[in-house]
Amino acid sequence: MAKLFLNMCPDSALTPTTFSGAVKAGRFSAVTVFKYGGADLEALDTNGHPPLWHTTDSRMIQYLSFLGASPNAVSADGETVVDHAFENSCYDAVDTLVDCGADFLRVKLKNCKKLLCNDISQRNFGYLQKIVLQHIEILRDKEVIAGLRKIFSIGICDDETFEKILGHLRWFGAHCQSNTTSSVNLFDRSLVSLIPTDVGSSVLLIRHLLVKGANPNVYISGHGSALEAVAKGQDEECVEYLIEHGLDLDKFDHAYLERILQLAVTSGNSSVVQLLVEKGVDPDFNQKRTECGSGALIWEAVSRGHTKIVQLLIHGGADIHIRQDGWTLLGFAANNGLLWEVHYILVTGADPLEKSGPEEKTALAWVLCPSGVISESSSRERIASILIRRYTEEQLKSEGPRIFSLAGKMNYRRFQKRLGYFGVPLPKSCLELD
Repeated sequence: MAKLFLNMCPDSALTPTTFSGAVKAGRFSAVTVFKYGGADLEALDTNGHPPLWHTTDSRMIQYLSFLGASPNAVSADGETVVDHAFENSCYDAVDTLVDCGADFLRVKLKNCKKLLCNDISQRNFGYLQKIVLQHIEILRDKEVIAGLRKIFSIGICDDETFEKILGHLRWFGAHCQSNTTSSVNLFDRSLVSLIPTDVGSSVLLIRHLLVKGANPNVYISGHGSALEAVAKGQDEECVEYLIEHGLDLDKFDHAYLERILQLAVTSGNSSVVQLLVEKGVDPDFNQKRTECGSGALIWEAVSRGHTKIVQLLIHGGADIHIRQDGWTLLGFAANNGLLWEVHYILVTGADPLEKSGPEEKTALAWVLCPSGVISESSSRERIASILIRRYTEEQLKSEGPRIFSLAGKMNYRRFQKRLGYFGVPLPKSCLELD
């Protein structure tokens, strides 16, 4: 059949362009006919592209390679087929081309840099690691660090690879200071720049860098410090490694430590908060500078629901009486159904009868008749029980009927029934309310 087709086709039909068209269309039989009809598998079409340029189908790539097409074919403008696959994010095609013998060292540097700038995924992790290592001597320091950070955002590389990377960083810091804006050794800079802030590999990375001699107390203008990088993330173990390998808070000025505390509170890193509060950093520094509650760290922690951090800040001396937008801290926590935050604020000495919010109500009134998003009723009934225990007998006599009525409106029947069992009996008139 192939011979019959070849005899019927004029020679003008067997051109590189028609052959490339057959490849692009995925016509395996036509490709076979062209091959045995004498088609050149390396010939460029009218656009200057080799046949492999026109397919991302792994089966077609394997078949063309079997027929003799080179996976290292180059277009008229010097682009390899691997370059083309990279530019179009066709990583299945890249895999197949490499398996068929494509030379990864021939990938253009611009595509290496492009991959360094793109979002890293598990699919292209192996290629990214190869690119950084193979081009490590010609990439600039920022590009190396960008690539390494992405590598470590997936997982730590093997010891041999890591040693090669560290060796380059040491060499770069010792011999190429003119290529960087900082006088600090790049090896120490890497400890700051490489720490991922959103993954679980931070501990492994920090351990590797510290064991190899990186300085945890280096501060780099525009980049910060290792402690600052850790404060932005959720990995609580990182602080322990920094302390074990010589972290000294006395090396940093007090204003900088306050800024790190604010970062840690915002990101919810309780280990860094505990370290700084125990060091004596004032959790109310923001409030004292602005002379109002706006921006107070205790408010930041409560509004984000960081219970452990709320506890740490209170133990560190945070002022629980700071108001913000007309709310008391207790009223805000009660209105939002934050059980443990209410508990810690009450234990510290907040007044349960202090009114706040747009309607000037007590915390108990807010928890029974909230404004905005309403959390589950079981949490609110528990908060109400905590608050009611703080009322005196006289306060219950005056507030009891209203509390009973509010609980009824929110259908908190269990709480209504238990109102008489919180240490102080309720007036009979309260029990008669519907």
